[in-house]
Amino acid sequence: MKPLRLLPFLLTLIVLQAVARADEAKFFPEKGTHFGVYYYPEHWPENHWERDIQRVA
Repeated sequence: MKPLRLLPFLLTLIVLQAVARADEAKFFPEKGTHFGVYYYPEHWPENHWERDIQRVA
C-alpha cells in the first residue's frame, strides 16, 4: 500500500523537473540581456540632463 502513496508525489516531482528544464531552454546567454528604462527629463531639474545622458550612453 505504501508504494501507491508515493506515486502521486513522484509523478509531481517528474512533472516539475520537466517544467524546470523547459524554462532553461528559453534563456540564451550568448544573445545577452537587454535592459531599458523610462526616462522623463521633464521630471528632473534641467541641470541634471547632461549628466544623465552621459550615464545612459
